[in-house]
Amino acid sequence: MKNISTQTVGVVIALGAVIAFSGCASNQAEKVYPYPFDTAKIEYQLTGNVEGSTTVHIKGDKSAHETKAKSVESGNEAEINTLLLDLEDKLYQIDLTAKTGNSSDNPIYAQLKELTPEERLPFLTKLATGLVADGGQTPTPKGQKNVAGETCDLYDIQGIGEICLWNGIPVYSSMTIPEAGIMSTNTATSIQLNVAIPDSVFNVPEGVEITDLSVQ
Repeated sequence: MKNISTQTVGVVIALGAVIAFSGCASNQAEKVYPYPFDTAKIEYQLTGNVEGSTTVHIKGDKSAHETKAKSVESGNEAEINTLLLDLEDKLYQIDLTAKTGNSSDNPIYAQLKELTPEERLPFLTKLATGLVADGGQTPTPKGQKNVAGETCDLYDIQGIGEICLWNGIPVYSSMTIPEAGIMSTNTATSIQLNVAIPDSVFNVPEGVEITDLSVQ
């Protein structure tokens, strides 16, 4: 995959990681992610430099994000078939076509566990809007949108675009980074809550070779 396509995929993965930080444990007193559902399935349409779809499954403190799309650079297309797994303290980024991937420690999950329940949603809001490093106040939304039948709060993303959060979950985002040649829009088209999701959705697919970056 060429440079711009790689950067674009990085943007999609980064957004996916933000989306991954959602869900709650079946025992409400023990949950880490502060959202009012046990399971969720969210489908997204990707437009811009990346054209295609992402399907997100959330169950407890785990989530799986599968992207099937094409990236376009200077008229050339490249297939994207990736899987991002957030398995609590571990993250897996997998290329399903090459059957390779890597795993790493999940610092966001570790940070959330150190926060009080009241601090977690503001933390995720600052994370999504790029303000975590600033350590400042939780941003104020500039408005609201209706996305996939749900009302979300619309925020600016530090000079590169905007993002709409529903219960702290990005359901719409639009970013433009001219120097990287990136124009990317990610919009939820369907949100289903408390649906049956098999545990197998969160398994690393058979035959995938994983490199553990956390031990290097």
